[in-house]
Amino acid sequence: MKKFLGDYIASGYVDVALAFFTFITIYTLIKAQHGQSIKEKIAYIYLGAIFAGGTALTKQNGLIVFATYPILTYLIVVNKISALSNREKLSIVFKPMLLALCLILPWYIFNEY
Repeated sequence: MKKFLGDYIASGYVDVALAFFTFITIYTLIKAQHGQSIKEKIAYIYLGAIFAGGTALTKQNGLIVFATYPILTYLIVVNKISALSNREKLSIVFKPMLLALCLILPWYIFNEY
């Protein structure tokens, strides 16, 4: 990395880390889409929510990924599970996001005050 980016990598920019967390978040959604069981899909959704929280902790631009993750989760994975009721589907989407919000909220509160 240092060979390609030169001194840019040592200057404190976290664009590479933000891109990594963004791509890994999308990758977990793809893995959840192709999961065999509902439990496996839910596990990937939780993992993706933690990575989406990581994007928000890495840089403020990651909040965009964090905000769009539940929408993408519903459209790509949860909406296609016909065995669940609408309440269960919303629960699958928002419980991981609450977990991720608990991870990122202390940092943003600390920075605000």
